[in-house]
Amino acid sequence: AVLDDGGGRGMLEAGGHKVEWDLKWFSGAGVYRPVPAALRGRAKSDVVVPHWDGRVSGTIRIDGAGIALASAPLTQAHIFGTRYSPGWRWAHGAGFAGAPGLVVEALSGSVRVMGVKSPALTTLGCAGAGRRHETGSLFTLLGNRARLEGALPTGTWTGMNALGNLPAGRQTALGPGLTWTVESRGVDEDYTWRVRARPLDLAVVEYTGPVGERLNCYNTTRADSQFTIAPRDGGPERTYESQGTTAFEVVVEA
Repeated sequence: AVLDDGGGRGMLEAGGHKVEWDLKWFSGAGVYRPVPAALRGRAKSDVVVPHWDGRVSGTIRIDGAGIALASAPLTQAHIFGTRYSPGWRWAHGAGFAGAPGLVVEALSGSVRVMGVKSPALTTLGCAGAGRRHETGSLFTLLGNRARLEGALPTGTWTGMNALGNLPAGRQTALGPGLTWTVESRGVDEDYTWRVRARPLDLAVVEYTGPVGERLNCYNTTRADSQFTIAPRDGGPERTYESQGTTAFEVVVEA
């Protein structure tokens, strides 16, 4: 397989099955850095999003059957550092009705600075629909708010082999689902993003970090979300909704 800044191509074959892909992508919003500059190099973990509002074209083949993509929404992100964060919540949204070029991304979690675990810090950024907002300073970072409602699903899981004590795979029991609400204050507008994940859309995998730390990741790429922009000059609020096109995950220590 080959992965570079403009695309990826490769092949996997095992057990009588074969998957091939040949994809090219581009983006217009530039690189997005969720972590403010004041924390970069001080925290043990960082993240960069090279293609925030990416569009991908090409073909994926599964046992010879082709899936064609033409400017489909894509995001490419990379977590790096000397160890994982102790846990985080993350979402990336695209495909908003009435604002096809809008992308929204939020990240909330603790970091370790000089061995000390910080309180949960939250970033939110958006690009497209005539605006760009980023959590670029510690002042903005400390003013952001996030809350998670619902409970992580429990019950029967099927699918992948378990790597640790938590059975990995897709959940088959009903649960309350998850709702994550993020609020951020911009220069002249306030932003509220509400992400809703259905329990049966969640899968769980185990992460093992650079120094052996273990985390459980609950993930879906089929969440719904609602993004509201409220001007502080008294102008009308604007709300954009997406159905099944938001990626969302909750990562907790195992």
